[in-house]
Amino acid sequence: MQLRSAMDSVPPRHILIAGLMVIVAVLAIWKLTATTTPEAVRFSGDWRYRWDQAEAWQPYSPGRGPERGNHADIWLETTVPDTGQAWQAIFIPAYTAFQSFEVLMGDRLLYRSGMIPMGFADRHRYLLWHLIDLPSGAAGKTLTFHVASAHYQRIGLIGPVWIGEPSSIQKHFVLAQLPVAILAALFILVGAISLAAAHFFTSSSRAQLTAFAQTALGAGCYLFSESSICQMVIGSPVLASYIHYLSFFLFVTGICRYFKPMTDGINRTIITRIFQLFAVYPMGATALDLTGLVSWDISFSLALLLVMFVVCWFGSVICSPRFKASAPQDAGLIRAAFIPLFLSGLFDAAVGLRLISGGPLLYPWGLLVLMGVLFYRILAHDREERVAARLLIEKARLAEEKAIDEERRRIARDIHDGVAQDLAMMNMRASVWERLVHTDREKMTEEIALFRKLLHKNIGEVRRAIFAMRPVEMEELGFSEAVGRYVREFGHYTGLRISLEMAGDAAMPRQLEPELYRIIQEGLNNVAKHAGATEVGVRISGDGAGCLTVSIADNGKGFDLSALAQSPRLGLRQMRERVERRNGTFQIDSLPGRGTTITIRFPLTVTADKGMTPLSH
Repeated sequence: MQLRSAMDSVPPRHILIAGLMVIVAVLAIWKLTATTTPEAVRFSGDWRYRWDQAEAWQPYSPGRGPERGNHADIWLETTVPDTGQAWQAIFIPAYTAFQSFEVLMGDRLLYRSGMIPMGFADRHRYLLWHLIDLPSGAAGKTLTFHVASAHYQRIGLIGPVWIGEPSSIQKHFVLAQLPVAILAALFILVGAISLAAAHFFTSSSRAQLTAFAQTALGAGCYLFSESSICQMVIGSPVLASYIHYLSFFLFVTGICRYFKPMTDGINRTIITRIFQLFAVYPMGATALDLTGLVSWDISFSLALLLVMFVVCWFGSVICSPRFKASAPQDAGLIRAAFIPLFLSGLFDAAVGLRLISGGPLLYPWGLLVLMGVLFYRILAHDREERVAARLLIEKARLAEEKAIDEERRRIARDIHDGVAQDLAMMNMRASVWERLVHTDREKMTEEIALFRKLLHKNIGEVRRAIFAMRPVEMEELGFSEAVGRYVREFGHYTGLRISLEMAGDAAMPRQLEPELYRIIQEGLNNVAKHAGATEVGVRISGDGAGCLTVSIADNGKGFDLSALAQSPRLGLRQMRERVERRNGTFQIDSLPGRGTTITIRFPLTVTADKGMTPLSH
């Protein structure tokens, strides 16, 4: 039965279409729901800025900021609009750049933030939002923001700012990012479940499922650290920034572990090095930052450069013909899943660089498509491996049944041609024994001697037929002792001098023991019946390089191999078939008058200690 890959049931173009539809759906939902904020208005009036309190005010555009300069402070000023509400608050959303800031209404201080450590140039980005209550009668009054940051290249990125009813504003912005938080929770849940379920998968799928679980946990923690929910749960921006930073490295190392088995030798080595670097780098950078030896600014910038290089390199690997050759069933599917993630990343970058007016965060949804495809691939491959294992077991069972049936026919043939014929002859001669006992006592004595000879011969034949079945001793004593006992008894009943030698460094798989036992039986039976030999040597040896050799050599009359090719003997044909079923090689070396040597070699594919029998002990 030919297996059809489960991956073929979902064409890559369907994955690509589904991924693009997810991206388009997110854009459409954002367009329909995210254009207004209930019970709040945006600060769209005149904004002004100045670098120094002695300077004149200049026009300021929220969200863009002024021209960057070497400044540690900036002052921003606007007028509070009249919203018609008695209870109001201002909301400063994500990506406000500062180390500390304060809000004043005239000379009255409304809010002052704590100072974020200077070493983290980007750490301020994880103060995701600030909700500041306004006093009554604030409408029409001047509102001043004083922002301070030693990272002057990032200072002044304020806005958009909203004013309105506090709980309504907070609820709106939390709900706006709730889908991403739910997606983060989904990734974390899937990662945890995958780790717990890895035990129930096949060995190869188990390794990739563990890597997938690591990737999902990293992606979930990374998305969570970017959501508004994170600030509600984790109050410290420093802790949030560490989660954001370290979870990304968890994600990258998981991806490396997942794709490593799917690449060829050179790429596999590079992926291993990337995994090692991304596993060690964040711990070293974090330790250096905590001790104050190296600032986060340097380590984070270097990490971004490394990430950009790795992303570009992974893209080239996935698109290369070599990847398709090493993973023919998966290449198209994975490429199709990466396209939505790539497009969503371009969209987010364009929004961040303000090349387009704005939009939702799309890369989490592209990531959802990719993670779904990677998980589907694991399930499909696990199912395929289980089906293949079942077919292999069924094939082995049928082969064993065929071998048993052949063995029964051989034993029946041996009894029919040997014991049954002799018993029939003895029965015929017994009819004359009554007459001979009175008329020719000398002839009767000869008949009794012949009878005893035939009886002794057939007792041996019956015992050999019984012992041809797998003996109980093989279970009780092991393969070596069972073979040794068989050889001794066979030599006793046939009169052959048989030497048995087991040597070498290799260990024999348990599943090969019955076949090898049968082969030795068949070989010795052929010697006893056809060779006319007096001595036989049986040797089982391992060469330490994954090969087991069995040789059966006799000093009999031998035969012409060309005659054997024209009329093969049944016993030798059965031996050859047994060997070929185990992917072994069967060779006969014989000449008339010079004996026969049969050499058999088996490749040992089982390397684990479990299920192995040592040849010498």
